[in-house]
Amino acid sequence: MMKILLDTNALLWALLENPRILPVREILLDRYNYAYISSISIWEIAIKSKIKKISIDAVRVYNVALESGFKELPIIGKYINEYMDFRLHHKDPFDHIIVSQAMQESLTLITGDKLLQKYYDNIILI
Repeated sequence: MMKILLDTNALLWALLENPRILPVREILLDRYNYAYISSISIWEIAIKSKIKKISIDAVRVYNVALESGFKELPIIGKYINEYMDFRLHHKDPFDHIIVSQAMQESLTLITGDKLLQKYYDNIILI
């Protein structure tokens, strides 16, 4: 059994069946694994859509993710503990929250962002 958290990019690749997700497809489909999405990923999509940086319907992404079997991992205060120890390698607050969640909950983080490896070792880079 594996507990995983998808970064926002990996979530979108999974839902859009982008070829980038193929290396972890079996992990995501394994019924014994728990696949989580962060609440902040949905917020990130919504915010970037609102400011016209992307054109993706965050509500639809959220609904399709849950219908697809992903479990939502809410943002709670205890994740600040991990964040306060970070040496900031970049300034993306969405990534900081997702990494903090993965660390605090001992989840394997699936991402396409190499920079996140500077924060956390338990990453599958796709």
